[in-house]
Amino acid sequence: MKDKHIYESVTVDMDAIESLRHILREDFSAVMDSYAKNTRRYLSLIELALAENDRVSLIMSAHKLASSSGQVGFMKLSEISREIEMQAGHASASDIMRYYIKAEKTFQEALKILQSIQGQGNG
Repeated sequence: MKDKHIYESVTVDMDAIESLRHILREDFSAVMDSYAKNTRRYLSLIELALAENDRVSLIMSAHKLASSSGQVGFMKLSEISREIEMQAGHASASDIMRYYIKAEKTFQEALKILQSIQGQGNG
């Protein structure tokens, strides 16, 4: 079973993170910084898609966020993003907005964890 740690409401797959750290070595921080930047962009696109009632963009952005978060081990954010993706076809914008707010909060918590992980170095 994969090693998972709960930090407040964020589930982190430490096996995935350690695998990335081992594979990427000195590029680990740059990749994680890129993940954080892209996550901010995807969250902004989700918010914009909700405001414009653009369900196609909403699904695409949520899918990208779910995939990238899962790949780097931020499982809770991935799960919430998948829920946004699934709900986009039929739920009301206000219902989806609740998931968006959860995603935003979870991302802020994930950033704190990411800073802690990056502070541990590459060893």
